[in-house]
Amino acid sequence: MKCSQHTSKQRASALRTLIFSIISGGLIAAGVIAAPMLAPGSAGDTTADGVAGQLDFFHNAADFIDGRGFNFGYYSNAYGDVTIDASVTPNRVYVADYNNHRVLGWQDAAAFASHAAADIVIGQANFTTTSCNRNGPANAATLCYPSGVAVDKAGNLYVSDNSNHRVLFYTQPFAAGVNANLSASGVFGQYDSFTDTACNNSGTDATTLCYPNGLAMDAGDNLYVADFNNHRVLVYRSPQAITASPGSGDTTADQVLGQNGDFLSNTPNISGINALGLYHPIDVALDTAGNLYVSDQHNHRVLKFNKPLSSGDVKADRVFGQPDMASNTANYEGAVGKKGLYYPYSVAVNGAGSRLFIADTYNHRVLVHTNPSTDTAADQVLGQFGKFTDAVCNNDKAGTLTPVNDKSLCYPGGIALDGPGNLHVADGHNNRVTRYRAQVTSATPATGVLGQSLYTTGNANALDDRGVNGPDGVAVDRSVSPNRVYVADYNNHRVLGWNNMADFLQQAPANLVFGQPNAFVNACNQGLSAPAADTLCSPEGVAVDAAGNLFVADRANNRVLRYDSPFANDTKADLVFGQNGGMTTGYCNWNGVTADSLCNPVGVAVDSASNLYIGDYYNHRVLAYLAPLTDTSADKVFGQANKMGSNTCNLGGSIISRGSLCYPQGVTTDAAGNLYIADYSNHRVLEYNTPLVGDTLADKVFGQSNSFTTNECNKAGKISANTLCHPYYVTVDGTGNLYVSDYDNNRVLRYDTPLVEGGNTVADRVFGQGNLFNRNGVKGLSPNSLNAPAGLAIDEAANLFIADYHDHRVLQFLAP
Repeated sequence: MKCSQHTSKQRASALRTLIFSIISGGLIAAGVIAAPMLAPGSAGDTTADGVAGQLDFFHNAADFIDGRGFNFGYYSNAYGDVTIDASVTPNRVYVADYNNHRVLGWQDAAAFASHAAADIVIGQANFTTTSCNRNGPANAATLCYPSGVAVDKAGNLYVSDNSNHRVLFYTQPFAAGVNANLSASGVFGQYDSFTDTACNNSGTDATTLCYPNGLAMDAGDNLYVADFNNHRVLVYRSPQAITASPGSGDTTADQVLGQNGDFLSNTPNISGINALGLYHPIDVALDTAGNLYVSDQHNHRVLKFNKPLSSGDVKADRVFGQPDMASNTANYEGAVGKKGLYYPYSVAVNGAGSRLFIADTYNHRVLVHTNPSTDTAADQVLGQFGKFTDAVCNNDKAGTLTPVNDKSLCYPGGIALDGPGNLHVADGHNNRVTRYRAQVTSATPATGVLGQSLYTTGNANALDDRGVNGPDGVAVDRSVSPNRVYVADYNNHRVLGWNNMADFLQQAPANLVFGQPNAFVNACNQGLSAPAADTLCSPEGVAVDAAGNLFVADRANNRVLRYDSPFANDTKADLVFGQNGGMTTGYCNWNGVTADSLCNPVGVAVDSASNLYIGDYYNHRVLAYLAPLTDTSADKVFGQANKMGSNTCNLGGSIISRGSLCYPQGVTTDAAGNLYIADYSNHRVLEYNTPLVGDTLADKVFGQSNSFTTNECNKAGKISANTLCHPYYVTVDGTGNLYVSDYDNNRVLRYDTPLVEGGNTVADRVFGQGNLFNRNGVKGLSPNSLNAPAGLAIDEAANLFIADYHDHRVLQFLAP
């Protein structure tokens, strides 16, 4: 990447401003950055100066957390919730993003059509942080697993802060004038303390909560809370205003359901399975007459209480999901049907009470009752293509598991109705909220979605073309200027390509996606039964030749693919190595260990003469393919004593030698054609002098104190400038400096011109450890830290790029 001094200084200034604003804004705690603290933006040091895959140096979540995606999860008692603020037009939307410990809010429900990012975030300091209580003690601005949301007539927001055992109240969040870091105005369940977080603080009573879940407001702004682990529903009379009603205007509950009227009891099914007890109630809903519906989850039923607040009656009057009040069998009809339920989650009812909706979570469906006052059998079903007898996650018309679609559901959680009666469903395992038009029927597809860009995706945190999940290989295409860049996005089974380096470092969307049909899906081989020219499965190493052709080590498909000038052509592979020329096979050692086979290839490199090298990991060898690449048979083998049919670690013996390899990974060549191999399990890097015209014995060894016969991780048990532990990738810059990603030592080492006269095998610089050679862990995430570094690349300006695998980012170091 060619850039003027002026441009470099501008970038450095911008980075310093970014770091200062993050630190001064209180987003990182004092002492987090490794000592000595180095500022980014200056060339020539070991501090990162740019980052891709994350918004800044202090975040490391997979797939680029922002204000678009959700992470609901589906393995616990909460799957996310949604509520509609109908106090304004257009309606607002709030979503409890359970596993991201936040609530997202949209100013306009039209976002369901545009898939826009949220306008505000509650519980976090910004849209990119996702920790419970921000990794500290709870306060009025934090959340930990929020599971329920509700809005009153004035637009005030209530949030069930599940793992903090409290319900928080926020005064008109959109009027606060902030889009993050909003503090709650009130708290229920913790004696008005924002810092107490105990379940049933000092014992169960009318002021305590234990894992509260679903919330609802009635026409009088009375609050109803499903107090999950206390097996009860609490009612607070108009808690935000003192009225003529006794008990109003405080955070002490005025009525309890599920414990036979006793605030001090929290027994499941207090007097047996009947109309008085509850067993893990998880959600509540009300019609305009004040009738209450309770999702009694572990009794596999929904109960209706006729106007309990005005009547004072704590006995349920009607049951859905069971034949009578004394039963609690899942799918009691003997199979999935119109009447039974299986761990129902949420419940919603229209104002008149004429349409009841139940999220039948473990049956992966929403049941619609169009006449619930006289009939307990559902009339419509969403999520199962109209089949009341199917209960398949992401069902297709045949009743089989398929990718998510606009008619499917998988562990649906919270549901809500807006003013016109449109239904909104927090589709738990699909990490989305879908909207259905008011007169929904079994055949109705979703007409809007939040959390995903397509109806056919369900990834946590909205997979797109900016973030990565386990970046492995990185390659810079120096055949053009500005340089292009490619990143092997290992866990998303794809390679991303950016047309220029500047866009890459500014978190712009990738221009090309290899291995997937679009940027929003991430299945191995696109979910197909066999690989193809346009699929990938766990790609690792990437390399670019002088003509701009891309090579990808498609590890789990046991092949290396070549894409001819992909920016000028397409993202389909044009040539395959390791499968005897076949694009639709992916076998390890197809037809045996030969010059045409591969088994879990990892590293790939192309030298200046267009010769290809492949690190054939499970065959304990490196293969060389001589230019021009007119066939896909290897011409030379390293690590197996020149035997193409051999594939044993260290030649099948216990003696390590110049000619042996054990699980080789990364490979690279320098300008003179010398070869470097990261000999992973031998904890060393081997160098071969011009091997295509010489022999296959290594001439130099790094990481073992110049010994070709030892293979200790951190020789003598001490981390130093002379040791390695599982070296992963290697690269060489234009002046002959060698870079090694020392994976298990969480560092990258540089050896200054080790092949020139007087050069040695002791590292001269270390990246990722605050300039200290004797440690392999840093304190906190920063521009000075690395966590399992993988791929390495150098651009035309001699800037270094490191794929920081477990931190889900790629770091740039200016001319280090």
